[in-house]
Amino acid sequence: MTAIINDPMVTRAIRTIESGRVKTVEVGTIHGELDVMFSDLGDNVTQVEVSYTGSNDIYQVEGSPVEDMTYEEIMAVLDHDYGRDGDGNRIPATLLLMPSPEEWV
Repeated sequence: MTAIINDPMVTRAIRTIESGRVKTVEVGTIHGELDVMFSDLGDNVTQVEVSYTGSNDIYQVEGSPVEDMTYEEIMAVLDHDYGRDGDGNRIPATLLLMPSPEEWV
């Protein structure tokens, strides 16, 4: 799903990850059905935020804002399988430590 929200200050697109696991600045890792929001800040800079689908609570993705990445590239990074930790939990996606572009797909 993609929705575009036009505001005089920012253009925002929203996409959904069905079973995401993303590290945020404010609350650490969140997981489940997540809406990913992209805010174009200009000069090829994009602010990336997430929320639980249907929630009004919005969190900044760790490593955001990013430069010179398309929405598709950001979604590929956030939906990438980073494996599991020692307890068997999925390692959360972050925009700080990204896989190489060849691994995005």
